[in-house]
Amino acid sequence: MIFTLVVAAAFIVPLAFVARNTVRRILFRQNRAQLALFVGTLILGAGAGWWLGFKFTYHAQKDLQFVGCPLPLVAFHLEGERWVDFVMPIPLMNATLNLIIITLLALAPLNIVSRFPRAQRERPEDDDSEQHGGRISSEGAPSAPPNESSP
Repeated sequence: MIFTLVVAAAFIVPLAFVARNTVRRILFRQNRAQLALFVGTLILGAGAGWWLGFKFTYHAQKDLQFVGCPLPLVAFHLEGERWVDFVMPIPLMNATLNLIIITLLALAPLNIVSRFPRAQRERPEDDDSEQHGGRISSEGAPSAPPNESSP
């Protein structure tokens, strides 16, 4: 159990600092596009963490398979023609740590995206022709746009 916690801490601590900096940067800039990307990535990362933590099965060898990734929940060993299971000491803790690790890992690339400054929109200069939808005639009254016929 101690080994599991040390391995999990080796992943979680640096990823948590990266995620914290990403969240602070996104919230400070108040960039809605990056915030939406963060929430979407958080949801997808949590879903991937749940699937990898509880459902993912992989074969390490012909006679050995594991359920759960990166920290296994159950190991199955083939003895003769029977699969014998070995449940890890605290499977719920491993599953929770898997969920946290995969979610934080999914958020890590957003740290790069959040470093880019928000693109500034170019605002057109105040022009009366934009307000009236056409050109300004010599008398100062708006005329119809060039493609439309006047009544």
